[in-house]
Amino acid sequence: MSRTHILRLLLPLLCLVALPAKAQTVKNISVSADKSCTDHIALSEDSRDTDVMVKFAFDEDNNKLTVSALSYRTLFVFREASRYKAVVSHGHLIPDRLPYVADSEKGSKFKLSKGLVKSIPSPKKKYIFNRWIEYEGLQPAPADYKMVNDYIVETFDIQDKRTSVSVTLRDLLLLEPMKKSNWQLLQGRDLNVRYQIRIMRNPCLGRDDEIAEAKANVETVKAAYENFNKVYASGTVPSMDALETYKETKQVLLTQFPKKQSQSTCPDIQDATDGYNSYVDSISTHFCRIEMPEEPGDVKTLDTKMIYAQARQIDKSVARYLVSKDELEKSDLVSQCNEIVKDVSGIIARYPYVMSPEEESAVRVYRQAEQYFKKTCR
Repeated sequence: MSRTHILRLLLPLLCLVALPAKAQTVKNISVSADKSCTDHIALSEDSRDTDVMVKFAFDEDNNKLTVSALSYRTLFVFREASRYKAVVSHGHLIPDRLPYVADSEKGSKFKLSKGLVKSIPSPKKKYIFNRWIEYEGLQPAPADYKMVNDYIVETFDIQDKRTSVSVTLRDLLLLEPMKKSNWQLLQGRDLNVRYQIRIMRNPCLGRDDEIAEAKANVETVKAAYENFNKVYASGTVPSMDALETYKETKQVLLTQFPKKQSQSTCPDIQDATDGYNSYVDSISTHFCRIEMPEEPGDVKTLDTKMIYAQARQIDKSVARYLVSKDELEKSDLVSQCNEIVKDVSGIIARYPYVMSPEEESAVRVYRQAEQYFKKTCR
């Protein structure tokens, strides 16, 4: 097949291609349920009454994006791409020839101004008027179209609840009223501006049950901590048995209220989770020791069980200190160990008798724990 014959076959298809558009402008914008976005576009540099205001609004409850255009003048847009030769006859735009249905007053005529005709590149019969709006990630809602518009509104369903979509605005024309029901297509412009739209969704929308549950968890652990802290407000217990009861109670609470590791994009849920974990930390770092004699003097008996218990408590506190990343918790652990060292060392110092092998063993274990604490924690 000859090259000439191929060109003859392709020529009818080439006639359907619109002329190259001007360089596209890209704008990044964002919208939320509480904040729309408005842009101003000038169709002409010599007259402000040809300015167009374009507004983007997000309806989160219904998952819709609305694009509207408003001008001082009346507007006309092509809802579908339309070839000049198909829709224009003798300088007039013929509504019945449009590739879609557009309402207009009976008998209305739409004449193209000389300036508008002159702005259309030759050969005019091949020129394609662009659909006024193009989009990605959106599904247009059904609408009735009009030839004459005080303003233009397009509503879209946002596909898959996306957080990023795009809208491109193309041909926008201005109408000027003439005698009777006649209109003049005064001037127009291929805007060719692409809006990259970031949709700022409310991460808490539709999560009322989760929020209520998270807040209820905070109240529950708060009540548990306050009752626990009320019983052991003094920070001391009278005996080893009482200390064991304290430890068991504390462990039951920590088992009942495990720390939550989950993170939420919803601030209300995350705040409640942080509050819950704060009370759990308060339980975890709560400290009690055996009440020591108030009056100084010789210690008559050396309680080896108590000494062993306090040595273990120091070791546990040091172990927790080494893994903790919370500076406040680490400071509390150091303070608790210092209290133990002060009390136990004071008891040992006031014991006037020769120690038995059992007492020496208990003191040796305690001294090792004390030295490990002083070497490790600062």
